[in-house]
Amino acid sequence: MRAHKLHKLLFMIMTLILAGFTSQTELVKAASNFTVREFDFTKKEPIAAAILVGTNFVNQQETQIDIANYSSALIASSAITITKVAKPSSVPETGGVVTFTITISNSHIETGTLESLADSTFGNLGLRPSCSVTQTLLPLVGVYRCAFTETLQGNSSGPSHQNIVTATVSYSSTAPISDTDTAVVTFTNVLPNISVQKDNDANGDLTFSDAEESPQGGVAVPFKVTITNHTAEDVTIDAIVDDTHDLTNSDCASKVGKVLTASTSTVCTFSGTIPNKDNITETNIITVTVSDDDGSSVSVADTSTVTTFDVKPQLTVLKTASPTSLTEPGGDVTFTVSITNTSLETITLNALSDSEFGNLKGQGDCFATTHSLNAEANYTCQFTETIAANFGDVSHVNTVTVTAADDDNNSTIAEDTATVTFIDTPSSLVVSKKANPTHVPEPGGIVIFSVVATNTSPVDSITVNSISDDKFGNIEESCFPEMPTSIGPGKKLIALFSAWWKAMGGRPIPIL
Repeated sequence: MRAHKLHKLLFMIMTLILAGFTSQTELVKAASNFTVREFDFTKKEPIAAAILVGTNFVNQQETQIDIANYSSALIASSAITITKVAKPSSVPETGGVVTFTITISNSHIETGTLESLADSTFGNLGLRPSCSVTQTLLPLVGVYRCAFTETLQGNSSGPSHQNIVTATVSYSSTAPISDTDTAVVTFTNVLPNISVQKDNDANGDLTFSDAEESPQGGVAVPFKVTITNHTAEDVTIDAIVDDTHDLTNSDCASKVGKVLTASTSTVCTFSGTIPNKDNITETNIITVTVSDDDGSSVSVADTSTVTTFDVKPQLTVLKTASPTSLTEPGGDVTFTVSITNTSLETITLNALSDSEFGNLKGQGDCFATTHSLNAEANYTCQFTETIAANFGDVSHVNTVTVTAADDDNNSTIAEDTATVTFIDTPSSLVVSKKANPTHVPEPGGIVIFSVVATNTSPVDSITVNSISDDKFGNIEESCFPEMPTSIGPGKKLIALFSAWWKAMGGRPIPIL
């Protein structure tokens, strides 16, 4: 019986030599006190028939093992070993691709045949091109390795993935031997990963972008929020909050509590009123909070900017005079200044002046310091001045100038003129004549006559060229003062002359 076993063992050793195996091949435990380390394959001839080189466990000395003496121990301790390794050993939820590598080692002294390779989860691996059965496993050192790839799905809050591989190897002299190994793949928690994009359509062109300019303030601007889920698991939208605008009853408010499925996006809109001012830059923040089924949450924010034009101040001024004409020598004229803010924002009236009357601030009922004037509003004030009039002079023309500024210190000026014309007052003269005495006895006597000429014109001087009398004719040569002479406005000229008044037949006869 021992000779038969020895013959069989020697046949297997020669088979290994012919297969070209080299030294330093680790073998198996041969007996209780010896470990077979290598065949002496480097030598041309065996040391001795059926002799192996081994190490004694007791003294750690190299020794020779007689296979014939230990053949029964070798056969009894023979086995196969299977290992299964998963790479990677963990994948992020909700799953990923894993490669499983299976290694089958034959430590039996006989050549083995891989009869079956089965997985508890993935079934018969022998049907896969990468893992075939009926593989030959050489004695003691035979190894077969194969790999296959699977996509695993799972959640960090759920169980890990486990699968068991079973390999069965058959031998000619013993019953088939099987071995199993288990690979475990865990699922790591993945935090929600979203992006948020906030845009606006302030310019009203129906195209949304991150920053736009509104033609004016105080209007409702449409905003659009895009939320994208970048993970492979669903998330729940827990909150959408804007730091400036109230989202109550908006489309965005309706998205709160909704599920955003994996790798998808959702869009919501709302309107927000910007300040009623020009030249503003309003940047507001939208913050979106989501959570997954593991209770992990994340908040992501984005901004959008709205600007408004820098509206320059505009105003008009109208100046009127009452009356618009004066008779000589002139009089009081009331001037009305009407200022209208034609811009879309409030302006401040800073200065009010007149080309003829200087600074008008505080004059009449005009503002004394500054005056705030709302958009499209009007401001009116009046002041009165005395104007001298002389017909023939040029008309009176004066110009009012208004200076205003907006809240961005942009300034503007507006002007207007008023004209007052002069009307000629005709010259007027009143003449009175007196006699002294008014009675003379017959036959007559000397009477002194006084002529008073009054210039009743308030403006013009008049010149008296001659004085004549219906009884005495031209008398200027006998008058005092001499003619011609000038009489100023409102002035009088008194001319005296004497005559003999002679009564004849009861009628007076003047004798110059």
